[in-house]
Amino acid sequence: MTYPAETTDSRVPFRSGFLAGDLTNLAGVRFAGSRCRECGVTLLGRRRRCENCSSRSIVDEVFGTRGVVHSFTVQRYPPPLPFTAPQPWVPRVIAWIDLEGHGPRILGPVSGLAERVEIAQAVLAEFHVAWRDDHGREVVAFVFRPVDAEGSR
Repeated sequence: MTYPAETTDSRVPFRSGFLAGDLTNLAGVRFAGSRCRECGVTLLGRRRRCENCSSRSIVDEVFGTRGVVHSFTVQRYPPPLPFTAPQPWVPRVIAWIDLEGHGPRILGPVSGLAERVEIAQAVLAEFHVAWRDDHGREVVAFVFRPVDAEGSR
């Protein structure tokens, strides 16, 4: 697996160092980050120093796509300018997700739950082309979707 995800002429990650894998095969993309050898904290995104203890003893990690909702809110209003929002605007769930195993807790949008989101709900990250950058390249981002008891969406 390519770590971190490599930028191509046509596709880039939403932020450098946060994704691993071949961006042309979205089903194989994973979250990338770091783990501190001193305190054990995991962080989304490739780091050079631990944000928890300031150690430089950091190792690269690739994290899974499954997680559970730790906390959430419903974003009912579009962001103010200069940010852009989908039109027409519809409320969306934004949640803190604990990634499986010893992965980090990350903030992200949750689709398909509307007002039915629950704490400890199982979710699965899906990677998709979210927008085009100023150079015309497709930007790959993620959204979490609910997972049923059998593990499928």
